Amino acid sequence: LLAGDLDRALKTGHEAIKVCQDYSRAVYEAQACGITATALLRRDGADAVDEARALLDQSSGLIERTGAGIFSPFLLEWRAALARAEGNESARNQLLAQAIKEFERVGSTKQAERLVR
Repeated sequence: LLAGDLDRALKTGHEAIKVCQDYSRAVYEAQACGITATALLRRDGADAVDEARALLDQSSGLIERTGAGIFSPFLLEWRAALARAEGNESARNQLLAQAIKEFERVGSTKQAERLVR
């Protein structure tokens, strides 16, 4: 994803989700779902909204079920990208502000700083 090869990121993301499901690694599956949704939105924009939303809902359910609250700020960030693809800048800004607060709350200041930029 960071290298900009979105097709490869999507392929790898879907593979990671499958592996996590096969080996009952729900926490990692939650992260894989969020990253895959991000790649979809970067590649396809508004055309990927439904699939990205489904992946983020899956991630949210996994985070809740496993108690992996450490991923909550990332989920907010991923949902902000979805809001942007939907053309809802107000929701995007609100979600990013919440993500920044959550990153700061858990002491992840570098992540918070990354979102401020």
